[in-house]
Amino acid sequence: MWNIETNLINLIEGVKDIPEGMKRYIPSYEYEIYDFSPKSKAKIAGEAYTRLVIEVMRSAFEKDKERFYKAFKLMVELTNKMQDKEKADEVFEICLKYLLDTKDDIEIEEMEKVAKEESVERGELIMSIAEKLREEGIKKGIEKGKLEGEKELAIEILNQRFGKGFDKELEEKIKKANEEEINKIKKNILKITLDELKEILK
Repeated sequence: MWNIETNLINLIEGVKDIPEGMKRYIPSYEYEIYDFSPKSKAKIAGEAYTRLVIEVMRSAFEKDKERFYKAFKLMVELTNKMQDKEKADEVFEICLKYLLDTKDDIEIEEMEKVAKEESVERGELIMSIAEKLREEGIKKGIEKGKLEGEKELAIEILNQRFGKGFDKELEEKIKKANEEEINKIKKNILKITLDELKEILK
């Protein structure tokens, strides 16, 4: 059990020294504390949406795989209880992305298997989301690779143009430059001066 003050006014340092006439201007209300940690044995009650969000937050830090997949099965059940199916799919996708971003030890195939025990449709949605995330990852990888290639080419050309004037500091700045900065350099790479280059990379 936690032994913590739940009345706001009693958490204010030096509140006992405040004159009684002033205390009535201080907001005084109680708040409740819930344990969302994976070790909590408390059963989460309430509307399906609220229960789902809390369950996701709690499960994101669950180390035990068996308990995690058991909790994930409950998440699918809660999603299926939502009246608005379109909203349910949207919420489920957000929750799934959150879990995949937070945990690096979960398997899409296992999640699909667990989900299909409750809903074939939900299991198929998991694979659809996973494929979308994979394609986004590939696209980002290609874009990143293209930008890195442009940086290397710019470094090579500028090194040829300026020789020793193009020092290691400028080279490092180009390596760390964003796409907008690289595009500015590319547009005028054969005419750009060192001062102009430094201005772009400052």
